[in-house]
Amino acid sequence: MGFDREGGGWVPAINYTPIYSAVIKVARYLV
Repeated sequence: MGFDREGGGWVPAINYTPIYSAVIKVARYLV
């Protein structure tokens, strides 16, 4: 995990964590 589709490469965890958290929040909202 930690793959950035926009950059086409791997991003540092410090940049990926906020995105992951956002995805989790959206997932919970949909459920």
